[in-house]
Parts: sequence; C-alpha cells; structure tokens
Amino acid sequence: MQRYLFDFHKKTIQERMQILQLLYPQMNGSYNEGMDLKTADLMIENCIGKMSLPVGLGLNFLINSKEYIVPMSTEEPSIVAAASAAAKFIKEHGGFKASCTAPLMIGQIQILDIDCIEFNQSLQEKKLSLIKQANTLYCQRMVARGGGVTDLNFQSLSQTSGVVEIKVNVGEAMGANIVNTICEGLAGDLIKLFPCRIGLKILSNFCTERRVISEYKIPLDKLTYKNLSSQDISKGFIESYDFARQSVYRACTHNKGILNGMQAVGVATGQDTRAIEAAAHTWASRSGKYQPLNDYYIEDNYLIGRIELPMAVGTKGGALRTNPSYVSSAYILGHPSSSELAMIIASVGLACNFAAIRAMVSEGIQKGHMGLHAKNIAIAVGVPNEIVQEVVEYMKQRGNISQQTALDYLAAHHLHAKSRKKYTITASLNTFYANFPDCTPPLKLSIAFHCPKIHGMHIVIDKNPQNDASKIHSLLFSRSSYTWVTSFLSMLNQIRFHPRLPRTNKELQIKMKLLCIWLNEILINLIVSWGSEKSEKAIEAILDGNVSSIEHIVSGSEEYVEYGVYLVMELWHILNYHLDAFVTAALPCSDTLANAIRDEIRKVLKGNLKASCGKMKDFAELLMYRKKQMCATLMYLCDCLGEAKIDLELIEELMQVGEVLEILSSARRDFNKVFKGDRTNPNLYACWSSLNGNNPAKYFDHFNELVKNQTKNFNTTQMSLIKKAESLLNVYYDIAPKL
Repeated sequence: MQRYLFDFHKKTIQERMQILQLLYPQMNGSYNEGMDLKTADLMIENCIGKMSLPVGLGLNFLINSKEYIVPMSTEEPSIVAAASAAAKFIKEHGGFKASCTAPLMIGQIQILDIDCIEFNQSLQEKKLSLIKQANTLYCQRMVARGGGVTDLNFQSLSQTSGVVEIKVNVGEAMGANIVNTICEGLAGDLIKLFPCRIGLKILSNFCTERRVISEYKIPLDKLTYKNLSSQDISKGFIESYDFARQSVYRACTHNKGILNGMQAVGVATGQDTRAIEAAAHTWASRSGKYQPLNDYYIEDNYLIGRIELPMAVGTKGGALRTNPSYVSSAYILGHPSSSELAMIIASVGLACNFAAIRAMVSEGIQKGHMGLHAKNIAIAVGVPNEIVQEVVEYMKQRGNISQQTALDYLAAHHLHAKSRKKYTITASLNTFYANFPDCTPPLKLSIAFHCPKIHGMHIVIDKNPQNDASKIHSLLFSRSSYTWVTSFLSMLNQIRFHPRLPRTNKELQIKMKLLCIWLNEILINLIVSWGSEKSEKAIEAILDGNVSSIEHIVSGSEEYVEYGVYLVMELWHILNYHLDAFVTAALPCSDTLANAIRDEIRKVLKGNLKASCGKMKDFAELLMYRKKQMCATLMYLCDCLGEAKIDLELIEELMQVGEVLEILSSARRDFNKVFKGDRTNPNLYACWSSLNGNNPAKYFDHFNELVKNQTKNFNTTQMSLIKKAESLLNVYYDIAPKL
C-alpha cells in the first residue's frame, strides 16, 4: 500500500482518485456524489440544498501496531498535512498506543419535589427491577447486541431535587437516541412508583464513563527539527504545555489545535461533532479551571504525549447509512468498531497538536500554515483552477502569501493572455515583478512570460526581495537594484517634460519608462555575461519577431540567458501592446509618437550592442552608439504620451533635447568611471585618451562644442529642459568639470 501513497500530496486529484479506486475498488466515487437532495430534505427541516467540504487522507497512522489511512474533512488547510507529517514521525518511533473504556453513555432524569433520602432508599430497592424493565421494554435490540442498561443511581442536587443517572452500554452506536428513549420510558415508570415530579429526561454528552486514551513516546535524541537541537525541541514542548496549563487563553487555542484533527475525522465519518467538542471542553474544565486536553512530560529520556477524554462516537445507526461518503470513510478505515474509531480520532488530535507545537517552537506556525493556505487565497481572488498551483508557487517564491500577491500574478497572467490574439495555457509561466511604492504614483510592473525550458521562475525587484541571491538575479539585475531604479525614476521626474495640455495617464508614462529601462538594463547585463555577438543575434530575432530563431539561439545556454532573452522578448511585446492601445484617430500624431518610441528603443538596443562589440572606427562612431544607453530621448518621448495635443514639431523638439542630454550625460558618466578606476569598455573617455592623450580639458571642450552646435537653434522650452538636466548632472557627477 505504501508504494501507492508515496508523495501522495504531489499527485493531481485525478491521480489520487485513481489510487483510491485501486486500493478501495468498492468506493465508486461516493465522495464526489454525496447524498442526493431527496435524502437531504428528509434529514433536516426547511432544506434548500447541500454544502460540500473537501475530504483528504491522513496518512502514516500506526495505532496499536495497525496501519490506518484516515479520511479527514475540513475547510482549513494544513490540518491534513500536519497530521500526516506528525503521524509519520511518530510511526518511526512505534506509533500510537491507544485504549478505550466500555461504550457507556449516561442518561439523566430530573426528579423534583421529593425528599432525597427517602427517594434514594426507595430507588435502590427497585433498582434491579427497573433495570430489567428498561432492558425488556425500551432497548431490546440493544440488549440482543450485548448492550443495554447496566446501572441506575440517584444523586441529590438540593434537599428537594436530584437526578437519576442511567448508564447504558450502547455498543457500536453513538447512543443518543436509545438513551433518550430509555430516559423517557423510565421517567414514566418512576412517577408511578414514587411520589415526585419529573423534569428533563435526556442523555448527557459528558460521557465520563466512555473515555479514550492515546499516547506516543519519542526518544529525546530523535526530536531534532529545523536546525534546532533535540534539547531545544523537548524543552519547547514542556514549556508550551506549561503555558497552556497556566493561561486559559492559551489552553483554548491549544485545545482547538487538537480538535482540528478530531473534528475533521468526525465530519468525514458522520459523527456528532458537536457532542465530541462539548464533552472535550467540559472535560478540560473538570478541575474548575480550563486545562489542556493532553499532557506532555519527559520520562526515561522519552518525550511522552498523552490524551485522555470522554468521546461518544458510533459506527452503527444514526445518519451513517444515509450519506455514501460516510460509508466510504468506514470502508477506508477498515470498518472499525466504535471504540477503534474513538482511538483513531484521539490519535489524530494528538498528532495535530504535536505538529503545531513542534512548528511553533521552531520556525513558527505561520510559515507552514500560510504555505498550505495559499491555495485558498488564490481561489478567493478568482484565480482559475488550472493556474492555482502556479499562483501558489509564485506567492511562495515572492515570500508574500497574500491576496495582493495572488492578484499581482493574475494581472501578469491576464496581460500575457490579453496581449495575444491567440493564447493557450501550456506550462507554468515565469514572472518578473518590480514594485516601487515610493514612486509618485506608486508603481508596479508584473510581467508573465513563457520559456521553452524554464517554468515557474519568479524574480522580484522590491525593497526586500526574497530571491535576489539566485544566479539569474545576480547576472541580469545586479546593476538595477530597487534603490538604483527608484533614484533614477526620481531623477527622471525632476527633468521630465510637462505636457502643455496633460492627459490623465501618468501611470502609463512611468510604466513605459520602466519597460524601456528594463529592456536597456537586461540587454547590458546579457552583453556582459553572455557576450555581444550572441546577444545581438537574439535581439535581432526579437525585433524581427522570429520566435523559432530565438529558440535556436538560446538552445543549450544557461538558465539566466533563457530567462533574460525571453523576458526581453516579452517586454518588447508588452511595450508594443501598450503603444498599439495608445494609438487612436482621436489623438492626431499618436501613431507618429508610438512609432518614434519604437524606433528609439531599437536605437538604444542597437547602440548597446554596437558600442560593446569593440569594432568602432573612430570616437564619433563610438559616441553615436554609446550615448543611446542613457535613454534620454526615449524618456522624453514617454513623457509625450501624456500630451493631449501632439504634433510633429513637439516630437522633434523633444528628440533634439534628448540627443543633447545623452551627449552630456555620456561624457560625464564615462569620465567619472575612469576617474574612479573603472576603465571597462566601452568608455568614451578611455577611447578619447587612447587617441588624444589623457587631457580632460580637451575632452570636455570637445563636448562643449558639440552641445553649442546642437542647441544654437533651441527654443525657450528646450533650453529650460537642458538647464534642469545640467543642474542634476552637476550634482550626480560631481567629479567631472561642469559643462
């Protein structure tokens, strides 16, 4: 059996059901069917339908040397997983040892207006005949099965009132109905025999004569867990138990963890879970102070966990035959007796508490619980079933299991699908998520994309990213940390072009800038780590839309190359998607602006590649390509997306300003790099020095002349933009002379 259940949690639900059908061929899918509506209508009043809960299997349970697969039905994630993990660990050290007292239930008949001493004396004289009468008249079938009334006693409650308590062996039944029948029958007999008034006649759910015990013992030296020593774990168990004994607030939550498992088995097997819980809480309060339901103590170098409590469960009678799911649960458990079922339920509760305490004293309970709760979160925000697991993995890699994180993935997935005319879900998508809450307005970029071989890889640029130690992150995004991008966007905001007639699409402007920045940055890093020749071939294929060629180019490359190339392809695709959406006949020249942005990106990408190849004929050629890395023209064109009155003259003017700023910033940046000892090629000042000698003055004179020539016909608006940018450059590159 174990070979079928190996890695059971990793299998699809269809695979699990196939295994279940193989192990239990008579089930016939009853968990999916449940009861029909006609049966439901007969069971309760005012019936309008049915509700469903998931059913899972608690695995690895070894109880009294017998292995069990335990059906558990609950809406709460982590309960089944925690119980199974704890049971596996406990199984390795001998499993659970459990026992039960006889299945005795207590019925109560309230007696009023009596002399208690006289009533008790008279009752004792009639006791045997009353027991015989009850077994003959009120529970003949129970007696035939070996049960029936076993005892009858009186307990005074005041001078004039008391209670007759009837003990009934209910056999395999939970016993509520038969005990109530006996109470009502004997009440009539009592009033005929004794002068009294009868009050309530009902069973008690506090079935103290029907108790179950389960315990396990773990060698102290085997308790090591999550890099914590066995000594620390055992100490944590005892301290957490003492905490629950001392604080009723903690005891409540402690016991809730036990009942998580007990109730899940109770629901799956059709038990009266309210009765189980009522008896458990009353038992926990029997000393006058609410206490833990179980005990932990250390004895002979073992940690011992033990639970004892009253529990009324049944395997016969009630609604157990009306719901096919209950029948299936009994089948999976091997059709246990009521006592055996009680031992299973108590052991599952004990396992759940072991798992919870071990988690809390080590890594904390939220890490595991929220990891399993992630599916519920994804479903709650409307994630389609077929990509729920993708979203779960995304949230885990992001290190943030929340509805907002699930929505981030959903937005990226939606954009990936919406931006394509035809889209079919295949393998898990990869994502690139950049979040900049400090920008104005706050901005996030969530991109989902497909790679041939990499699936489910999620990279985050955030204040506190979880996976920035990965090779992909270090090779593709080392230059572009959260701080760098935030400061760069802040600088761009200070020198941006302010539309004369603004549109309300500032987020689009910044998002387009981000797309352009990442296209530029990722390519720069690919050139450094993968080489300019291969990078150039990949970019040419991307710009040409040649997908098959891209697959051939990256084939056999490392993961970071595939991730980077396909992310660049997706960024280019999304950028074009937004530009296509921007173009409208209602906005003259919007198509011209969109095409200008596309052309400028091509120049930026081509400039990076050409400048890096080391085959420049002269300084002027290097400058022509090198300056495009600064993206100033591109940024101004993105600002122009916010203009409600676009014309060719405006586009041309912004491109001219961008060209000058690219020259200025390139000259200062490369001089600064050399001054600080970085002569990495390509570098304008290094090239100038090799041709003209190390002479900064002549170098900057050359650029001053270039700028003068290009700005001599600039209008007031253009010069204002230049001066703003120059002021920032003087602060940013404080080593270089002012131009």
